[in-house]
Amino acid sequence: MSRVVTVNPFEKEFHELYSLWCIVAQERPFAISQTEDEFINNYFKNEIKDHPVCLVAHINRELVGAGLVELFRGWDGCLLNLWVLPKHQRKGIGTKILEVVMNELKQFKHIKTISMNPVPFLPGYISFFKKARFMTDEKMPSGLVMERKIKNIQTVRIADGYSIAHLQNDKNKEWLRQMATLEIGEATGQYKIEEIMDDYVNRLKPSSLFSLTLHRDEVVGFSFHTIAQLMNGGMQMRNQGLVVNPLHRNKGLGLSLLVDGLKWGELKKIEIAMISTHSKNPARFLYEKAGYRTVDEIPNLQVSII
Repeated sequence: MSRVVTVNPFEKEFHELYSLWCIVAQERPFAISQTEDEFINNYFKNEIKDHPVCLVAHINRELVGAGLVELFRGWDGCLLNLWVLPKHQRKGIGTKILEVVMNELKQFKHIKTISMNPVPFLPGYISFFKKARFMTDEKMPSGLVMERKIKNIQTVRIADGYSIAHLQNDKNKEWLRQMATLEIGEATGQYKIEEIMDDYVNRLKPSSLFSLTLHRDEVVGFSFHTIAQLMNGGMQMRNQGLVVNPLHRNKGLGLSLLVDGLKWGELKKIEIAMISTHSKNPARFLYEKAGYRTVDEIPNLQVSII
C-alpha cells in the first residue's frame, strides 16, 4: 500500500485529534494531563483567543500529525503547536505540515511571524525548527522552566496592613473585578474585564488556588496555583500567574503569595512545584528567593511569513 501523506484542514473530529495529542504528550516531560473537554476548551473554545488554524496529516486515513496555530488578539504573530506520532517522526511529516501551515497563514494579513510553542518540550524539537529556518528572536527572551521541592515550607510574615485571602467562589464580584483590572487594566482594548472574570471563575476547582493580597479590602495582588497530573502519571503544582500592583511592590507581597501557594501544595501532599517564565523577567529573582531553580532553558524561535 502506498505511503501518501495528505494534509488538510481539520474537520472537528475532536476525539481523534485529542487521542493524537495524548500519544505525543506522553513523550514530553512537562506535559499536563487533560480531559478531552479541557483539550477542546483550551485550543478551540478559549474566550481570550481567536479561533485557531488547525491542519491534520493522514496516511491512508490514519491521523499521524497535526499543526495547530493559536491566534491571540492584538498580536501580529502566532504560536504553532506541532504534533506528530512518535512512530512517524523523522519522516518529513512535520516538514510537510509546516509548509501547509505557512501557506494557510498568508490569508491573515496581520500575521507577520510564526513562533514555535516550546512547552510541552520534546527532545529534537529545537533542531527541527532550526532546520526549518526558524531563527532565535534576539528581541525575545528564552523560556525558563523552574522547579523546587515542596517540603518544610516556612511561613513568611506579611507586611503590616496587608492580609492574605483565598477566592473560594464567584460570590465576591468586586474581588473578581479588581483582580481582572489589576491584571489587564481598564484601557487595554484587547479583552473585556467580564471575560477575564469569567475565566477566573472557570478556573475555580478543588485542584486550584487563588491567593489574594488585600490592603484595606482592596485586592492589590494575587497568584494562581494549580495541581496538574502529568502524562507520566506524576503530580505537580504549577504557578500560573502572579500579579502585584506596582504601587505596592517591594514589600514582600509577591513572596508571601508564592509561599502561600507552596504551603497549600504541601497540604495537598504535592512534592514538586514548577513555574514557567522567561530569562528577562525580573520576577525570576523572586522565584529564586522562594526556592525555585532553573532546570531547563528554551530559546524563542520564530520565522517570518511575509
